Amino acid sequence: MVGAVVVIVVGAITWRLASRRRSALEGFSRQTIAKQWQEVEQLMNQNSPAAYKLAVMEADKLVDYTLKSLGLPGKDFGERIRAGSYTYPALRQVWPAHIVRNRIAHEPLYQLDVRTARTAVTTFKQTLKLLRAL
Repeated sequence: MVGAVVVIVVGAITWRLASRRRSALEGFSRQTIAKQWQEVEQLMNQNSPAAYKLAVMEADKLVDYTLKSLGLPGKDFGERIRAGSYTYPALRQVWPAHIVRNRIAHEPLYQLDVRTARTAVTTFKQTLKLLRAL
């Protein structure tokens, strides 16, 4: 009997948290993400390594914004990914793309090729879809 009550309470809490997450991305923030994603895609259509780097950086920021909007705890992107991967196990797929972003941000001589940029941006897009932000 106690086990059934615990299951019901945990289920109710999980449902409530999921409802909050869905509503956190309603309206303005979802529209903002879609508009900014179009800018990422425009950058990827340019034939410029600098534009590719900027596209990866902006895509990473959009995912982080979404994670924050969902109320995931953590002081940085990595902590929010770890926290979110309990609810969204596929969220771990974003790590390689985030590593590309870190290389762009922290290695001044990092040469980003178009294939790596496209793979990273595609991964960020899949992550935004997973989080129902796009």
